[in-house]
Amino acid sequence: MKTYGIFLAYSPTVTLQGEGLGRYLAAFVKGVMNRDDLKLVIATPSWLRKPLGELFREHGIPDAAIEYVGPETQPLLLTLYQWATKVRRVAQRRRLRWAEGIVWAIRTHARWLGYRIVGSRNPVFFALTVLYVAVLLLLALPFILVGVAAHLALRLPRATRSLIHRRIILQLRRLTEPVRRRLPKGMGLQRFVFTRMLEREVEVMVEKANKASSVTAWYSPTALWPSFNRLRSPKLACFPDLVLAEFPVAFGKEGPAATLRMDEIRETVEKGQYFVTYSEHIKRSVVMKALGVPSINVDVVRHAPSSLDSRIGVKGFDDNEGATRSLCRALVRESLSKATGPSRGLRFDDVRFEFLFYASQFRPSKNVFTLIRAYEFLLRKRYIGHKLILTVNGDIPEVAQFIHAHKLERDVLCLHGVSEAQLAALYKLADLAVNPSLSEGGMPFTFTEALSVGTPVVMGDIEVTNEIITDPELRRVSLFDPYDWRSVADRIEWALANKKALYALQREFYDNVLSTRTWDDVVSEHIAILDRIAKHQQAART
Repeated sequence: MKTYGIFLAYSPTVTLQGEGLGRYLAAFVKGVMNRDDLKLVIATPSWLRKPLGELFREHGIPDAAIEYVGPETQPLLLTLYQWATKVRRVAQRRRLRWAEGIVWAIRTHARWLGYRIVGSRNPVFFALTVLYVAVLLLLALPFILVGVAAHLALRLPRATRSLIHRRIILQLRRLTEPVRRRLPKGMGLQRFVFTRMLEREVEVMVEKANKASSVTAWYSPTALWPSFNRLRSPKLACFPDLVLAEFPVAFGKEGPAATLRMDEIRETVEKGQYFVTYSEHIKRSVVMKALGVPSINVDVVRHAPSSLDSRIGVKGFDDNEGATRSLCRALVRESLSKATGPSRGLRFDDVRFEFLFYASQFRPSKNVFTLIRAYEFLLRKRYIGHKLILTVNGDIPEVAQFIHAHKLERDVLCLHGVSEAQLAALYKLADLAVNPSLSEGGMPFTFTEALSVGTPVVMGDIEVTNEIITDPELRRVSLFDPYDWRSVADRIEWALANKKALYALQREFYDNVLSTRTWDDVVSEHIAILDRIAKHQQAART
């Protein structure tokens, strides 16, 4: 039995569950588990152990199947940060219910004391009760004063409150100026702390990984970590895409953070040797042409279909499809409670409304705003009557502002942090799945995820998709120009009017072409590459 390693160095802010990178990783690991001749070791920071366990269990991978390398307990500072973040989110989502509970407890206790005082006939008991109340008021005096001050502050004119707020922020900035001066240019304190924390974790990971002599070769799912090259065993880094270079203006808004990531990618490639991509387009136009890696050192391993039907499929009923849709409605109802941004707080007692669905993160290459523009046209000029559900975080200011500006608060629903089952249910109940992405490393998962649960798809006409969809008729009905919102709107409108015909054509392609490839094939091809580079490195040493 051979042992292979996966190297992960994601920062504490990265989310794996419900995201494409998490689904890819889980599918890959499950493919490894399907083979009796392979064992898997994962080098990971301490903060990823729990999320990885949850992710793998959700995909039916037992904890005992994975061996971890790296720090076991996470830094205390990160634990405190996560606790504070959780408290803040709970307070926001539950609208300070804990405060309401405290007020309720105080009122209940005060009412109880009042009954005892007004009904007391024992002078000793009456005196003790009054003394007890006086002590409570004394202890509560600081909180009462703060509450009164806050109440008075809220009654001040808005301009006065803004002036006070600005002065407080200015004083805080002056106090923290000596610390901020020492930070690298353009890097905030939180990013600085997390970067140093990750560097320390990676030192331990690399040290322990290099001691794991049984590992034949290591695989990294991204070329974003220069530290991967410090491993002594043979290494294969995956190069998904280079959207930072393809959309420099859009990513430039992130400031030095985007430049830093580009520098890390270039350093990883310059010091690395062997790479794998998901498509010929990324291999030739990015890894070879833009980064200068020889063709012989770059392999292409395409994705297998990403299927979601097992997450929601119901069997054993007279009407399995009806039971499945009932389950999906319950899951969608749960997911609506995760609404963020302008759609937070909306109530939907009946989830039988029609909707379009786009599962994506918010990045410049994901083209979210073009889709919303096309949707607004269809909603107000073509009267389609559907809602648009996105898995984008609606609390991102750009997203919230765009939705507010177009008065789409009740029509564009942003659901963040949906589970795998909820994602499958959203795909299942959607009338149409849409993916307007401008660039991907391989053909978007949207195509196979939607078709696997019976929903047709329309997507952007990009190079990596055309590598897979070669039939002209299938391209004509399935793809649109992602740079033209009118093209997006036209294709969506046509697809809604011809759902059955579109799904039948796409499903035939899915069953006869795409489904012939499995994640076992993906794993086998990666293992063959890892074995080959291991032999090359061994031959070079001898």
